[in-house]
Amino acid sequence: MIKKDYILRIIEEIAKFIAILLGLKKAEKYEEALEMVGMAIDEYFHLDPEYIRSLSSNDVAQKLMDEKNLNIKLFEPLADLLHIEADIFMAMNQKENAKNGYQKAFHLLKFSEQTDRTFSAERLAKISELEQKLKAVSKSEA
Repeated sequence: MIKKDYILRIIEEIAKFIAILLGLKKAEKYEEALEMVGMAIDEYFHLDPEYIRSLSSNDVAQKLMDEKNLNIKLFEPLADLLHIEADIFMAMNQKENAKNGYQKAFHLLKFSEQTDRTFSAERLAKISELEQKLKAVSKSEA
């Protein structure tokens, strides 16, 4: 029960944190927002943001489970942070960084979708949104 309460608390905290990040993005305080994303990844997930950025998108879920023992239930809030970070990179016209973030968020959500026995329309909508953003960033690179 403690683990479940902890995970729910993390999810709630991340949701509040994302609202702050969206405000910073809207105010075009991109560097501050990126710094806060890194702090959140460190504080809430006990992960080095550079470690996350260094992983290939195809391996991100497996590596986080195997090497960092990250609970699968935390993949979705982590994907939400990576998604916001990628949006900030897009606003800064850093398309390669944005694409990498979108891909990692997508793979984390797909892994959650395949392993979680609970249906989530919200998660499916996030996956669809990430697919659209990945197509758009790929087109803009061409």
